[in-house]
Amino acid sequence: MSAKKILTIDDDDSIRLLLKVLLKQAGYEVEGKGSAEEGLEELKNNKYDILLLDIILPEQTGIDILPEVVKNYPDMDVIMISGYGDMGVVMDCFRMGAYDYIAKPFSKDYLVSSVERCTKKELPPEVAHEYDENVNFLYDVSKAIKNPMPIDKLAETIILAGMKTLKTDSGSLMLVDEEAQELVLKKTLGLNKDKIKTNRVKIGEGISGWVAKEKKPLLFVDEYEDNPEFKKNEPCKDIKSAVIVPLVLEDKLVGVLNVNNVVSERKLSDQDLKMMTIFSKDCARAIVNLTA
Repeated sequence: MSAKKILTIDDDDSIRLLLKVLLKQAGYEVEGKGSAEEGLEELKNNKYDILLLDIILPEQTGIDILPEVVKNYPDMDVIMISGYGDMGVVMDCFRMGAYDYIAKPFSKDYLVSSVERCTKKELPPEVAHEYDENVNFLYDVSKAIKNPMPIDKLAETIILAGMKTLKTDSGSLMLVDEEAQELVLKKTLGLNKDKIKTNRVKIGEGISGWVAKEKKPLLFVDEYEDNPEFKKNEPCKDIKSAVIVPLVLEDKLVGVLNVNNVVSERKLSDQDLKMMTIFSKDCARAIVNLTA
């Protein structure tokens, strides 16, 4: 069987190169274009199985050309990519026919798993339906947290939304103390307070500190003992599985959201990581608007 063909449309040369390298390593044929116009011309001349389409493009955006692409190439799946989207943008993309959405920055595993979902269509109908329901729920929460509310209530709403969506038993929200270069624990739900050693974590130390420093989301499953850099200053060592996402707005770190399983044996997935990464954009914006 011949390799699946992927076209990437992104105006950032470094991103196009990264996508090409990572996807070729995973066994795909990859071509890249730097604008919507070039991409549309390429699609007219060659057949592709998957299109990776950046939302922010010069002249015409990815959202501008998405309906045309979906209409003219119904057998090709479209995965939208962006570092600036929120739940509203994601919903618009899905309504217009996008198969999936990847938030920047992304890891190789996160990218490849999203592409594989297209090639294998591995989500059974009931799982796909649950995913759609979760996206709709997070979209409603994203709209709700735009309204002014006390910071404690906002933190609780964000954590509960993450816990309900991922079906976890605990979570926490940490905010940045810029002067001290630390994360400060603002709210916890479901965690044993006796096992929380400290309310502050240096940026760069432990799991949450690493996520804050790198501004990268992390899927954490049974890897605590295998990562010595994560052992220092962690508030709880009993976490069995977790999604940890940085809350970033316009490249400024606002905080870190942790959604965990401490009691439940359910392992979180790349799909869970994706939903929280998208949701995090709206969380960061709500916190900044409230504390500005």
